[in-house]
Amino acid sequence: PNEARIRFNGDGEMFILHRREEGEEKTGYWGRSAAPYKNWTWTDFPYRLGGPDFEFLDDDTVIIGTRIYLEEGNKMGLIYGNVDGPFTDLTLLPSGGDCSYPSILIEPDRVLVSYYSSHEGTADIYLAEIER
Repeated sequence: PNEARIRFNGDGEMFILHRREEGEEKTGYWGRSAAPYKNWTWTDFPYRLGGPDFEFLDDDTVIIGTRIYLEEGNKMGLIYGNVDGPFTDLTLLPSGGDCSYPSILIEPDRVLVSYYSSHEGTADIYLAEIER
């Protein structure tokens, strides 16, 4: 693992989304543990990740922003799922080439996602607004 995002839900349970780049498995890794954070459950994530971030929409639902590696090229993607999985609901944002490192802000009526992408020739910062 080389990049990680750590968050806590409302019950104090810790979640980690890890990017993996070494070895055969290059998909992400999803971990969770209750306090005192000594016993972990780890699950293979279904996507290869780049610069992952996530936020809780509620205690059981997360939105994950990351670079998605596709055969036709990289895209900035949002993945929705239950903390227990599966993570299969994928939305691709306008992006391509070198893209990633989102920041996610949850508001009562919308979700804001900032990220960078080079699909228009140079690396620029973009903002996506998604209704809740």
